[in-house]
Amino acid sequence: TVGGAVRYGMLDIEGYGQAGAIIFDAGLLIELMDNLFWGSAIRNLSDSKIGQSGEQLPQTILTGLNFAPISQLNVSVDLAKDVSYPTEVRAGVEYNPIRLLYLRAGVSTEPQRMTAGFGLDFSFGGIDYGYNSHSDLGITHLFSVWFLVK
Repeated sequence: TVGGAVRYGMLDIEGYGQAGAIIFDAGLLIELMDNLFWGSAIRNLSDSKIGQSGEQLPQTILTGLNFAPISQLNVSVDLAKDVSYPTEVRAGVEYNPIRLLYLRAGVSTEPQRMTAGFGLDFSFGGIDYGYNSHSDLGITHLFSVWFLVK
């Protein structure tokens, strides 16, 4: 499976204002065997920049494995390489206790982070919320709304 995404990234710093940019991503997913998948993606394929200064947004190459030992549980491990920083190792779990609800948690290195969140998945799209605790930057709240296009 090959796919892509269009995102809008926004930076808001109190006392300094805010700026945003459109970002394009691309990726692929291959089933290696039952319940085991390999995926790879490039985030910010468009080399988008933000603000009046034209600050370059991160470009990241990702690759990893996903294993689903039971239908309601996904376990993932991946490597992420931002072109400006060391390679990061990430691990996470996603649990789907009921049809619409997904619970998520994860950890990562370089920098050390802990994450948690949830997703609501409807037939036409969904809503996601994430909490990110960063060792240097503190807490970040992430929110997304997405729609399926068929």
